[in-house]
Amino acid sequence: MSISCMGEVLHQEDQTFLSKMEDPICFLSTQADTMYYDQAMAAHDSQKFREAMIKEIAMHFEHRHWEMKEVQHIPPMTKILDSVWAMRRKRQISTREVYKFKARLNAHGGQQIQGVHYWDTYAPVVTWFAIRLMLSLVLLHEWSTLTVDFVLAYPQADIDSETYIKLPRGVDFGAGISRSTHVLKLLKNIYGLKQAGRVWNQHLHRGLVQLKFEQSKYDPCVYYRGNVVMAIFIDDCLIIAPSDAEVTKVYRDLKTKFEVTNEGPIDEYLGVRVERRNEKSMKLSQPLLMQQIVDEMGFNLRTKGRFTPALSSQILERGKDGKRKLTSWDY
Repeated sequence: MSISCMGEVLHQEDQTFLSKMEDPICFLSTQADTMYYDQAMAAHDSQKFREAMIKEIAMHFEHRHWEMKEVQHIPPMTKILDSVWAMRRKRQISTREVYKFKARLNAHGGQQIQGVHYWDTYAPVVTWFAIRLMLSLVLLHEWSTLTVDFVLAYPQADIDSETYIKLPRGVDFGAGISRSTHVLKLLKNIYGLKQAGRVWNQHLHRGLVQLKFEQSKYDPCVYYRGNVVMAIFIDDCLIIAPSDAEVTKVYRDLKTKFEVTNEGPIDEYLGVRVERRNEKSMKLSQPLLMQQIVDEMGFNLRTKGRFTPALSSQILERGKDGKRKLTSWDY
């Protein structure tokens, strides 16, 4: 089966992006680097997204996250979910340079039926209180750090219900295969499903318990084993320990249960840049997010600020007789 990308297909506009929730503090209502399929295909770097789409589909087949089925062999009255592309340019926090083009294929979770496709959906994420506490321990005791990324985290867990999705738009699977004749039966827990985060979290928990980690009673996404402490925000992991050898040992253990990559000592985490000022202090900042907000507001080098933007002596009241203002506001 040959896979190629078709550039003319429009994408559905009714799916919110899971990737928008990656920032734990805040995110913009609109982001130029996060887009739907049709927006990505109209961008100047659309070819990069097409290449990312082919890579995404090939990876799912290679890891057997699904299997292709003919529509005629699907049980009658089976609800087949749409498949939805979410595109994103990933940038370096400090330089804003694009280092990765991401094309993630999601199932349309909005079409799932509770009690058929899913039951519970809640999944915890680590709190920033716990992260700051861990960074304080690093400073106070001069501990080592390591950040680890779980590669395609959700599909590392098995699907918990029988689910089918349509073939993704914009991809040519070869002769005789089309969206009207074939569907994908999910074998793994892919992104977009309402319960995907919960299923992954439970899979992760079972694996960590098998590696002799204990779960914190105060934060369900903090685990510890001996002198090692680990915090997990979905698929981003922060490990701290008294020595490099101990954090490296944990990384090797994780590789026996999960597909992970070593991202090195902490310099950024969850969209926050972490700078070591000296032995006893760190600076946490979000320069990329701040610049995105400034750009969206239309500020530039010539923009001047005022200490008092409005007249402090003027009392504003409701203009009952005034003309209705139809405009949009950015905050």
